[in-house]
Amino acid sequence: MDVPGPENKNVCRRDSGNDGDRISSLPQSIIEHILTFIPLRETVKTSILSTAWRNKWVNRPSLIFDDRFWTSFPVFETSAQHEGVYVVDPNRINRLVLDVFRVLCYHKGPLKEFSLSIPQLSSYPALVDQILLSLHEKCIERLCIEIDGYKLPIRLFSFRQLKKLKLFACMFTSSQISFDQFSVLTCLDLRSTKFPDVAGVSLVVRCPLLSVLIMVDCGSAFNRLDILIEAPSLSLFHCAGSFSSLRVKEAPLLKDVTVYQTASFVAHPMGTDDPSNFTKLCGGVQQLSGYL
Repeated sequence: MDVPGPENKNVCRRDSGNDGDRISSLPQSIIEHILTFIPLRETVKTSILSTAWRNKWVNRPSLIFDDRFWTSFPVFETSAQHEGVYVVDPNRINRLVLDVFRVLCYHKGPLKEFSLSIPQLSSYPALVDQILLSLHEKCIERLCIEIDGYKLPIRLFSFRQLKKLKLFACMFTSSQISFDQFSVLTCLDLRSTKFPDVAGVSLVVRCPLLSVLIMVDCGSAFNRLDILIEAPSLSLFHCAGSFSSLRVKEAPLLKDVTVYQTASFVAHPMGTDDPSNFTKLCGGVQQLSGYL
C-alpha cells in the first residue's frame, strides 16, 4: 500500500482547504428553490448555521405546515382520568400555533403557496381563523387547508388571487356556495368537504380559467347536492359522491370526465349508475373521453 508523501499531503490539504461555502455563494433564487425541498421546520433551523444564513429562509415562496412539521412537536399528554388514553394538551397546541405565527411574522417577500394540514387544530377554529386572517395581504396563489370539521370563514372567498385551492375535510357554513369570485383560479380540489344539513344545498362553479375540478365525497349527511358548472377552460372533471343534479352548461374543452354516484343513491333518476343519464348530466359537453 502506498503511503502519501509530503507532496500528496499538500495536495490533499489544498483539496480540503477552505475554498468558500459553495452553497452560500449560490444565487439567492437557487437557494430559495433548494429550501423548498426541505421540511419547513428544518428550513427555519438553517438560520443558526451562520450569519449569512440567518435570513435565507424568510423569502421562501412556500410555507407547508404538514405532518412533517407537527409530528416533531408533541401535542398529546396522558389523560389523568383514563389510563392509556392520550388527550390534546392546549398549552402545547398554543405553542404549536405560536410557531406558525412566528414563521409568518418573519417571512418576507411574496408567498406563493401556503398549506395548513394540522389535524389537532380541529378543536381550535379561532386560531385557524387568525392564521387565515394573517394571510390576507400575502397574495397567495396556492392554498391548501386540511383540518377535520373546520368551518371555512367567509373571508376565504376574498382570496381572489388564488390559482389553486384545495380543501380537505373542511365544512362550508352556507348551504349555497358559489365560486364565481375567483377569476384566475385554475384548479379547485374539494375532498370530504361538507355542507350544512339543510334543504337546498348547492354548489355553483363559474371560473373562466378553471381547468381542473375535483370533487370527492362532498355534500351533506341528509341532503344531496345540486351542482352547476360553467367553466369554458375546464379540461378535467372528477366527481364522486351523492348529488341530486349535475349540470355542465359550458365546458367546450372538457376531455377527461369521471362521474360516480355513491351506491346509496343509485335508485334516483339522476343517478350515474345508468349510462344513459350521462348525457343528461353533461348536456352541454360535446367532447368526452371517460366515464365511470
